[in-house]
Amino acid sequence: MRTAAAAAGRDWIGLRRSEETVLKSVDQLPLLGGILGLALLIGAFSALWYREATAHLNQRVQISVANSREPLVGTLVEATADGLILEQPDGTVPISYGRVTAIDRLS
Repeated sequence: MRTAAAAAGRDWIGLRRSEETVLKSVDQLPLLGGILGLALLIGAFSALWYREATAHLNQRVQISVANSREPLVGTLVEATADGLILEQPDGTVPISYGRVTAIDRLS
């Protein structure tokens, strides 16, 4: 299309060449790097909660859980690679590290 051509008509789709902008470069980020980074970040947070939990094993604790109004209270009996096991009067409760927001020891 010539610059002086009319930009109208039944068969025109609305594209017009101009010299107003110049594309200097294109950067690409691989999606796998982002997914790998997210996996490493989740793994790091799980490792931190695991380390925090092992200091409270066999202690009475209060665990704050995401999307829960009340924290869970009980005895922390196990810290696994996947999450925590909390013993409560009505049974055991498994909690994944992804939902843990705080662990506090109760006296």
